[in-house]
Amino acid sequence: MSAKSRSASVGSVKKKMKSAMLMYQPFEWTEKQKELIDVMTDYHTNAVFVEGPAGTGKSVCAMYAALEL
Repeated sequence: MSAKSRSASVGSVKKKMKSAMLMYQPFEWTEKQKELIDVMTDYHTNAVFVEGPAGTGKSVCAMYAALEL
């Protein structure tokens, strides 16, 4: 594989990855997620432990709350 074709290949992969990571449609928080974010961002909260099935937005809520602080 030549350097030129490799560069083109890497460029196309980066473009695909960048477009795959974009959220095209905004989403709404559920009531439980809103409650969780409120608890996480409360000044008096020291630690929060959350459990639940995969795909329920636990990590997204945690990242959002961290960015809010």
